[in-house]
Amino acid sequence: MCKSGIRFLSFETARSNLPLLFPSLKTSPLLSVYSGLCAGIAESVLVVTPGEAVKTRIVNAAATAQSKVQLSTPQLVSRMLRTEGILSFWRGLAPVVCKQGTNSAVRFSTFSAFGDLLRKSDTIRANASPSAVTFAAGAGSGVITVYASMPFDNIKTRVQTQGMGGAGMLATAKTMLVDEGVRVFWKATTPRLVRLTLSSSITFTVYDFVVQASRG
Repeated sequence: MCKSGIRFLSFETARSNLPLLFPSLKTSPLLSVYSGLCAGIAESVLVVTPGEAVKTRIVNAAATAQSKVQLSTPQLVSRMLRTEGILSFWRGLAPVVCKQGTNSAVRFSTFSAFGDLLRKSDTIRANASPSAVTFAAGAGSGVITVYASMPFDNIKTRVQTQGMGGAGMLATAKTMLVDEGVRVFWKATTPRLVRLTLSSSITFTVYDFVVQASRG
């Protein structure tokens, strides 16, 4: 919830203010790309990195623990603060920024492109509602976003799993490439593809509905 709120607020803020700083962007298709990039950076720092740091630890602990007793989220957060300090929640910030920056830049720009393409079709305009067009454009943008940002997601997971004192983003990426080959960067794409395609479709549709309702 916080991630989506910050993403759209940052995107709309950047889209309104970037043309004031760079007038050439006012009519450029790159405006959506740069605005999405700003949104991705904002959500990475404020929400995604701390949340992913905790989630990755919980998933990793559940997969490797011998005991059935698992730490709750508050217990894990308390232990991270006590043993590793507040900065442990921003471990892996660089790959998260790369992932979310790519994610949002690609998502918003491809969503606009798919939406424009669909609305040019007379058949679609005659038979599909605006919400259906938004849903379809969101799904298309979700598919492209997954393949564009998946390498950063896998690198981020490895970096955060190592904990404080582990290798950085570039060193981790190099080790993954040498030990497991280039395909490791797109490992486990299918579950994220399903999740992000649906997430992108639903998020854009709901956002569009809320915007239209607030204007009415």
